[in-house]
Formats: sequence, structure tokens, C-alpha cells
Amino acid sequence: MSKPGEAEPVLQRAYELLPDDATINCDLAAVLLTKGRCAEAIKHYKRAVASDASIGRAWYGLGCAQTELKRYAGAIFCFRRTLQIDADHADSLQILSRSLYELGEIVSAIDHSRRATSLGLTTLPLEAIATMIPGAPSANNQTILQVRQ
Repeated sequence: MSKPGEAEPVLQRAYELLPDDATINCDLAAVLLTKGRCAEAIKHYKRAVASDASIGRAWYGLGCAQTELKRYAGAIFCFRRTLQIDADHADSLQILSRSLYELGEIVSAIDHSRRATSLGLTTLPLEAIATMIPGAPSANNQTILQVRQ
């Protein structure tokens, strides 16, 4: 998996032999996503979750692929499913936050970024909050200044 160019043909062959295997579909989708082939990755992530809806990394990958294609509503659904499986999946919280922000759900986006920060994700969620806060209905100039500092 660390060498997508080498992994893809092996996983394609495995998929031909076992097309409904959730792990194979998930691994193949991850390689395709790494190569920027989002539409193909989505197809395999969907097969993975259809075979086994409890695979959090399949939901997460599907959300990431949808985010890359700016399909934020679909991404939000996937990240929420990931969080049902693993409530502390900080990366899902962060990208969920971004997707919510893109759809104008500022307050919810800020809440998810704060939660990602509380789980120890780097300063990225704090930077995201600083960008989002001016759009929050309850944020006044003082609040915006405090967050940005």
C-alpha cells in the first residue's frame, strides 16, 4: 500500500477474484484515491460499505473522495458514519467541519473543529475556526478578535 503503483495491479486482480470483498474494495479505493482517481475510488468505497458497513476507513475514504469532488453533502453523511463507528476520529471531524463550512453550516463547522482540536489534532482546526468565526451569527468583533489571537 505504500507503493500505489505496485499495489494497484495486485488489488485489481484480487478484486476480479473477489469483487464483493470489503477489504479488497477499500484497499483498492485507497490506492485510486491516492492517485487522484476519485470517481473510481468512490465506486470501490461504495462496494466496501455495501459489503460491510462497519468499516470506518471505508466511510472515511468515501467522504474524502466526495470532498475532493466538492460533493459536500455526501461527504458529510460519510464522515458522520465514520464518527458513529469511531467517535474520536479526529481527521473525520476536521474534514466534516470543512464540508459543513462549505455548505454554510458555520456553527456546526466550528463545533466540529473545536472537537478535533480537543482530540489533539494539530493547530489546523484552530486555524479553520479563525477563518470560519466571522460567519457565525453569534460572533461579534471581540469574539472574532479573541479567536484569531
